[in-house]
Amino acid sequence: MIEFALKRFEDNGYVTFGKLMIPRFNFSCLTIELTDGSALRFKQNCCINTGSYPLKSGFYLKYAMYPIFKKKPHGFAKKPSFNLEVTDYTNLPTGDIGLGTSRASDFALSTSTELQEKFPEICREVFTSNEIVVLSVYRSKKFRKTTVETTTVMGNFDFIEEDFDDDEPTELEHDGEP
Repeated sequence: MIEFALKRFEDNGYVTFGKLMIPRFNFSCLTIELTDGSALRFKQNCCINTGSYPLKSGFYLKYAMYPIFKKKPHGFAKKPSFNLEVTDYTNLPTGDIGLGTSRASDFALSTSTELQEKFPEICREVFTSNEIVVLSVYRSKKFRKTTVETTTVMGNFDFIEEDFDDDEPTELEHDGEP
């Protein structure tokens, strides 16, 4: 059996960061997923639950022999996938696992062409071995929940802090005449 181990180490309420390891092939990279949705009955804008998921060989974008889930996890509208294209939480589909090389911000990873070439290459080796392949998802013992300021997520909107003067009447308030 070949194990893909996904160890989650941080959740900030918007995204969950982790590390994907394939020990037999001495491979590891960082991961980004939408926030933990284990308490939700229908999964929307969240990551898959912790546990084991059998994988099989399939097609993803331009890659053959790419790992895909054998079954759709309960509560999800589609099968999640390992995503080499999206490393920012705003475009990451529900359940997908974004792969990257380093942390770019509280909401994104950086990626490299080396990772985008190496991961599919290793997956080709994994699936030509004809062994059972399983994704094991778990939390690290040092898992931490952090918080992010709403202004960091939403951006700095100047109109929120404008000082409106309620004492001056508008044109409509002058004796009912404009």
